[in-house]
Amino acid sequence: RAEASFLLKVDDDVYFRPSPLLELLKRKPAAAYAWGYFDYISPVPREEGDPFYNTWEDFPFEVFPPYPRGVVRVLSMDIVRILAERSREGHLRMIYGDDPCIGVHLRQLIFAPDEPLPSLTLDDFDGRTFAMEPSCHPNLWSRITNRTWAVHHVSPEQVLCMWNADIAAGYYDDAPGGLRHDPSAVETLPDLCGCATDPSFEERTDLDNLQSETNRILYGDVKPPSADR
Repeated sequence: RAEASFLLKVDDDVYFRPSPLLELLKRKPAAAYAWGYFDYISPVPREEGDPFYNTWEDFPFEVFPPYPRGVVRVLSMDIVRILAERSREGHLRMIYGDDPCIGVHLRQLIFAPDEPLPSLTLDDFDGRTFAMEPSCHPNLWSRITNRTWAVHHVSPEQVLCMWNADIAAGYYDDAPGGLRHDPSAVETLPDLCGCATDPSFEERTDLDNLQSETNRILYGDVKPPSADR
């Protein structure tokens, strides 16, 4: 649609509640804007078989540029059009992994030698709206809460279960003229934990692993400032 202000992309293994995001976008600038769950210091995988595997020849840096994960992401249409134009001209560097590749392309727009993009807003204000795993277990670094808009890695059965949970809680209403949602349910959305009961998540140590990897990237072999406290 030529008149659209934003491009919204959603993975096919996501349970997504679109209404809060659509309301959010009404208050956002429809120019030089990107919204999503951003990775900022994501290490470049060097092990073959990893979906984002890149050799040093492919991408000779330790970490990827910031990029919005593919679960749900939004780009303003001016950015989409510039990317399309630069792609047709053959100016965009391609790497393996569609998510980090978006980050590489956005960085190229900022540092383009001819017409650099003056600015780009990366809107990651509230990461709690994402659950990158279909679980409510506290060991996870991104779990389902009562603020969750998008749940990643769900099965078709879980999508149906979560939809039914929202219907039963009154979040959606099949009213005359079409389906409607409860606009008052923003801070406290219906509970989806009953649809995410996989016990294997109880063995995960994501928070500890994330902290360890962050310290490795930031400090290398030097102890982080908090290590001696």
